[in-house]
Amino acid sequence: MPRTLIQQDIEFVQGKIVTYLGREITTLEWDPEISTLRSFLADPNLFQIRVPDYIGTEHAIIFLSQSPNVEYAEKNFIGHAEVIPYDEHFSKLWGLHNTGQTGGTADADIDAPEAWDIFTDSSNIVVAVIDSGIDYNHEDLQANIWTNPGETGGGKETDGIDNDGNGYIDDWRGWNFTSIPGNNNPMDDYYDIYHGTHVAGTIGAVGNNNKGVVGVCWRVKPMALKWLDSEGDGDTANAIRAIDYSTYNGAHLSNNSWHVPDSGSLLAAIGRAQTNGKIFIASAGNDNINTDITYPYHYPSCYDLDNIISVAATDHNDNKSPFSNYGPYSVDLGGPGGTDPSENNYNIYSTSTGNYYQYHAGTSMAAPHVAGEAALTWGHRPSLNWWQVKTIIMKSVNPLGSLYGKVASNGRQNAYNALTTATPNLPAAPSNLNAQAFGCDVKLTWNDNSNNEDGFFIYRKTGNIFVQFDYTGPNVTTYWDYDLLPGYYTYYVRAYNQDGNSQRTLYATVKIIY
Repeated sequence: MPRTLIQQDIEFVQGKIVTYLGREITTLEWDPEISTLRSFLADPNLFQIRVPDYIGTEHAIIFLSQSPNVEYAEKNFIGHAEVIPYDEHFSKLWGLHNTGQTGGTADADIDAPEAWDIFTDSSNIVVAVIDSGIDYNHEDLQANIWTNPGETGGGKETDGIDNDGNGYIDDWRGWNFTSIPGNNNPMDDYYDIYHGTHVAGTIGAVGNNNKGVVGVCWRVKPMALKWLDSEGDGDTANAIRAIDYSTYNGAHLSNNSWHVPDSGSLLAAIGRAQTNGKIFIASAGNDNINTDITYPYHYPSCYDLDNIISVAATDHNDNKSPFSNYGPYSVDLGGPGGTDPSENNYNIYSTSTGNYYQYHAGTSMAAPHVAGEAALTWGHRPSLNWWQVKTIIMKSVNPLGSLYGKVASNGRQNAYNALTTATPNLPAAPSNLNAQAFGCDVKLTWNDNSNNEDGFFIYRKTGNIFVQFDYTGPNVTTYWDYDLLPGYYTYYVRAYNQDGNSQRTLYATVKIIY
């Protein structure tokens, strides 16, 4: 091929040739007869080129691929080693790295080793484990357990003084809320389940320490907040106290693998967590009857708050676990949760009390996989806000046929995708939503607080759920809902763009009478 044709194509995309010795040269400097000016010593017709950012790799590839002088053009992809930690029982953790070792489907996992090649240290992130406590002395947890800097200063762990002024005396390693006023020993005594300890191990068992298992985060700070007693029971009031403790004492997010009856006070506590920028991860429940929890509800996972991430369970074949609840309007995504309690190696292996380890199955086991991913994502990009973290988790799932139409994202979490998903530039939420009735029509108005929305989604309550039933274009602050029957109508609005949705407005309710 004539030298000038090669030069013209490269010059058209303003490219520079990278030689095999690492020099960057112009096409005028290039000479195919001089071997040191080649990109690849063994192939004078193969070129590595760099193009300016304003041209971009994608555009350069499109042009070069269309040139009759070019056989093919492709990206210079980045390869990654898969980081496999030195933890004794890592091979049992199919949810993190599935090679088919349990007879399941290879790669039916969250791609943890691929994520760990990018990042492992979320030691700046505190995850409240609101549960039956944690064995904070466990060999695989002790080094990561959160301790209260306001109470441990100067080495005074139990001086009988509320050093940080939060109302809890000597709460240097969390709190036990199972009685009033409680105490500073949140040790897990839920025999023989040790539920909170198991959850904590999935989130943040120490990685690469030649012991036991590894959490989704090698380094993170699980905060031990005990509200479930030795039989796994607890008062909703104490759950609320634990949530408020996590909100006001430094937790970024909480894991909540439990359920209670509907409670307005509990809803308000989760709302306080949202106001303070905290994510609330909840298990979708194990009703064992293939339950769509759009209705009847499973609390707290079904509450309509933006900071809640509700998690269903998947098995080692990427099927929805047979016990797992689901719901396209109330459950967000799936996470590894196992099959059933009788098939141990198909389930989730994690820490138990007294330096032991055990298998469990349930959405209780799926939720901490997502909590770990949230902590890993937030630790990797600490400038993110809670809504961006949730958006990334939802956008980065592996789509699964088994979850299509059963969870809002249609997929199962993927930690590697979460770490490599671009930071979303989300629109600001609209505000001051107002609804007025005019005969059988409703007029909605709101404030547009964004300068980058593509439009607005309109949601209306249908039965017990809110459904997006229409949308508008950008820079709109009015919407009419026509020809309605008599009754009450409740709405909210979100802005949206190509990166995702804004948080929702407050509800607006109106009554149609005619």
